[in-house]
Amino acid sequence: ENAVGVLTRSGLPAYLTRIICPAMNKAARYYSGLFFGGAIQVRFSIDEDGQVLIDVLNPGGGENLKDQSVGERRIIGLITGFALREVAAKTNVLILDEPGNGLDPENAAALAGGLMKMADRYGTIIVTSHNPYLLEGLSGEILTVEKNDGGSSVVK
Repeated sequence: ENAVGVLTRSGLPAYLTRIICPAMNKAARYYSGLFFGGAIQVRFSIDEDGQVLIDVLNPGGGENLKDQSVGERRIIGLITGFALREVAAKTNVLILDEPGNGLDPENAAALAGGLMKMADRYGTIIVTSHNPYLLEGLSGEILTVEKNDGGSSVVK
């Protein structure tokens, strides 16, 4: 009976979630500041049923996630993703697929600047993007993939 109770939503999962929420909140504050100057904040909490709640603080947007623009939702997703990355196992490779999708030029450049500041932390950061403003802010080895006649080739 005790073992079953530990594995219910209000048992061990809720306990672990309560432990990681403060770490995720600290990371969310850090990444919000690193990438976007702290303009949009994300906060994690847990309700009485053990569910993780995400609150968005955006002076320029609405009160709910659904009230945010496409770019604001992208920013919130990036902050949340990086906060989750903080409580996961450490790695020396970071792969981001289209992180600049939906970002305006200013926020794409801010994201690129933040990624460059993280280069020492991960060692290797791989980014795929169609957003030219994000790509302009990155340095290191940049490969361009061109599609021709149904195939793709890399152009350096």
